[in-house]
Amino acid sequence: MATATVNEDVNVDVEAVDAEPELVVTTGKGLAIAGNISFAKIDSDDPVVRAGKVRELLQMASDAGGKLEIVQGELLFEASNNGYWKEYTFTDEGGTERAFESWDEYVGVELGMKRRTSFKRIEVYQKLCVELDIPEETLGKLEWSKVGLVSKHLTDDNWNAVLDALDGMSFRQAEGFNKALKETDDVEEAAASVHTVKAIAGPEEGEEDAVGTDTGESTKTFSCKCSATQYESIQAALDAAGGASGSESPANNLDLICTEYLANIPPDATDGEEAKVQNLSRIISNLEDAYGVTLAVETVEG
Repeated sequence: MATATVNEDVNVDVEAVDAEPELVVTTGKGLAIAGNISFAKIDSDDPVVRAGKVRELLQMASDAGGKLEIVQGELLFEASNNGYWKEYTFTDEGGTERAFESWDEYVGVELGMKRRTSFKRIEVYQKLCVELDIPEETLGKLEWSKVGLVSKHLTDDNWNAVLDALDGMSFRQAEGFNKALKETDDVEEAAASVHTVKAIAGPEEGEEDAVGTDTGESTKTFSCKCSATQYESIQAALDAAGGASGSESPANNLDLICTEYLANIPPDATDGEEAKVQNLSRIISNLEDAYGVTLAVETVEG
């Protein structure tokens, strides 16, 4: 309370009134991208109807993915900035209705969430939707668990490249991507660093290999960095070799690929052109075997 003197004989108590704080509202983008997510009880005993509805809802749940995280981030952002939570009440374990004493208590009791998690979701929302104003169509395609790892590295200049590189990465690769972005501003270089092919040449000495044979060979390793496209091609070849060999060992499957390649190159194929000819011959032979045909190769002048 402040005291204002009107004249020598009369004192009037005047309540000091603070200016109304500016209301902080959300962009609405999080709610917008999750607007098509709506779940309801399946009101049918028909197994055919229920089967179809269950599939539909599972697809919806899969589509929702981490979108609910950005919705939480958006709403937590507004609740935190405007202090809404201070006006919320709940009934404690003693049966007493009371206000929440802290933000930690609010998110813990009401949302079952830790303080760190709540602030991380606010941080991701604020970065993507407030600071960078990323379009809704892009936001709707993101995997939020992975985006949360790299959000601190996003800028007006690189967010598109970073999010494109993140697409298709596993969570473990995204963790490596985040680590690489701490060391370099070159997004392409950081992305390439997580696409690393590693193989083991053999089991430890005295151990059995994947087919149960003690080879007595010591283990050797090698690794190489490659682009995302190269990584996908290599992984596809390893998967195909695994299907043919029945082995789940990347080393065994890589050895199979290399052995087959070397077997189709004659000893005298020492120069690049000869190797290309032999490779083309092998491809033609494989096509003939696969389709039961005979292909003729002709020289075309000009």
